[in-house]
This record gives sequence, structure tokens and C-alpha cells, in this order.
Amino acid sequence: MREHLRTALGKQISLEDGSHYHYVVTQVEVNNALGAIVAVLDEFLITDEAGNVYKLHKTKEGNWYDFEAEKSGGQPSVLQRLKRAIDNQFKQITE
Repeated sequence: MREHLRTALGKQISLEDGSHYHYVVTQVEVNNALGAIVAVLDEFLITDEAGNVYKLHKTKEGNWYDFEAEKSGGQPSVLQRLKRAIDNQFKQITE
């Protein structure tokens, strides 16, 4: 519930099938086993209209990591479409 409220105030994105998602972007640090920071990633907290929450992570170089999908099996097609839509949205902003 808290994630849903948090993303409701963020940005919105629509997929080609007409589904709408809200997301916020924060930076997170990834630590190795010794506690040293090995990466800083953009974390996308995405909520759909039904209240399902997805977390995706992206490097500054543009590589995507979806740790949650690896753990839970996720919905690969939805995650792939979200990644493409977010990439396209950011591409339009920078052009």
C-alpha cells in the first residue's frame, strides 16, 4: 500500500496495450559481501492500476537488472515492455 501511494505521486507511463503505470526513481547502492559499494543504480518502483508493484534497476550505462523477477519468477513480458517504454520515454526527454 505504501509503495502504491508513493508511486501515485511519481511519473506515469502507458504501454501499447493501453495499461497505465506510475513510477518513481531513486538511487540505490549495491554492496558486495564485504560491505563495499560496487554500484549505484537507479531503482524504478513501478505500480500498475491493480496495485501490483515491480522493481527494476538500471545502470548509468543503460543496462537493466530486475532482481525481483529473478527471485520470484516475475512476469517477463510485462517487465520487458516496461523497460522499453521507460527507455523510450527517457530517449524522448533527451532529444
